[in-house]
Amino acid sequence: MDDIVVMETNPSAVDHLITQLSKEFELVDLQDLQYFLGLKVKRTVNSMILSQQEYLFDLLHMIIIDKDKPVGTPMASNTILNLPDGEPMADTTLYRMTVGSLQYAP
Repeated sequence: MDDIVVMETNPSAVDHLITQLSKEFELVDLQDLQYFLGLKVKRTVNSMILSQQEYLFDLLHMIIIDKDKPVGTPMASNTILNLPDGEPMADTTLYRMTVGSLQYAP
């Protein structure tokens, strides 16, 4: 299964493209886009608003950071980090998955 999003200001052009694609491929038109690959989509009269808030909250819950107290700036801008500072994550698979997931964040 491959997912695609088709956007065009001309609705008849979208309908034509979907008709042509359906002649070659089996497809399901889900109509209004609401959530796609971690992006929440909200339509306004003249625009679309894209948000990854839900994706990031899900990621935080997965790595159990949501129990920590949120702050506006996570660390002081003049902090100097050293290799021996801090504790490594006990679950290396979770660490790799977290880093991989962050590449899709803004």
